[in-house]
Amino acid sequence: MQLNGIAVGDALGLPVKNKSLEEIDQYLNVLFQYDLDQLDNFTNDINSTNFGSFSDETVLSWMTFSALEHEDPVEELKRLMMSIDVNGSDSTTEATIKSLKGRSYRAGYDVASNGVAIRSIPVGLMKSHEGIDVVIDYVEKLGRITHDNDDAIASGIITAMAASAAKSYKGLKIETDQFILSLRNSVHSYPNALSALDFLGEMTFMTTTDALNMVERIDPPIERKSHITSNGLSTTIWAVYSFLTWPGDFVKATSLALCAGGDTDSTAAITGGLVESYGGDIPAIWLQRVEPMISLIGKKSEENKKANTSKKKTTK
Repeated sequence: MQLNGIAVGDALGLPVKNKSLEEIDQYLNVLFQYDLDQLDNFTNDINSTNFGSFSDETVLSWMTFSALEHEDPVEELKRLMMSIDVNGSDSTTEATIKSLKGRSYRAGYDVASNGVAIRSIPVGLMKSHEGIDVVIDYVEKLGRITHDNDDAIASGIITAMAASAAKSYKGLKIETDQFILSLRNSVHSYPNALSALDFLGEMTFMTTTDALNMVERIDPPIERKSHITSNGLSTTIWAVYSFLTWPGDFVKATSLALCAGGDTDSTAAITGGLVESYGGDIPAIWLQRVEPMISLIGKKSEENKKANTSKKKTTK
């Protein structure tokens, strides 16, 4: 299960989620000193948490990896979503709880948030050998458990195909034009996604400052606190841009992802997942903090599965 890049990226972005660009600059300065005690002090001050915690985005990605190994991935993902605590209060978590309890969620969750984008990376890595149509079908079926918005689904298709493309280029120089073309071919029926990828094509020739100004045009932020919103397409485009700028460098790519502000855990998680897919190394000092947390997800899953089995036997 190739989850480390997503989890470490998520953990890097979580402390500065929705923080000001100035606070993010301060955070990056501390981050690059590679002193975990100093980093803990800083993250506790701004977010009341030690470095190494990740959000429900990582948990949901783990669930997707696990569900794809099952005979019926959709039903298995639903089961996992109900059996594991997906900490958080965002639309993905709330929609999951509502939908799996048989309550209507679509009217309230027709939003282009980025939950589908993150948890579609496993689809690209595990299903791309079966063809692009299979990947798209899985993204749509798994994504619409919680999101009924075409832009949200399109962002998931982009990240799935980006992960697949990154994996195929492993050890090779990425041909940026061909990489973006492969993404365009996967979302030809989603016009907003095609427009966003047009922006990405232009951004690859720009300075970081100009690229930030360009990505704002996908979904303009209401406040000047960040350059991107929680819109799945703007998050995804900035994450892919960050990856393509520094494809084999986990540190530089995820740092660039954070510079846009906004939903930084999501952006850095996608970027980290793509860099790992390409074969980029994750700094050991960060990974050693996150890996034990990842193992707890599987442990919790097994405990809940045994508890549910025992409960069913008792009620018979």
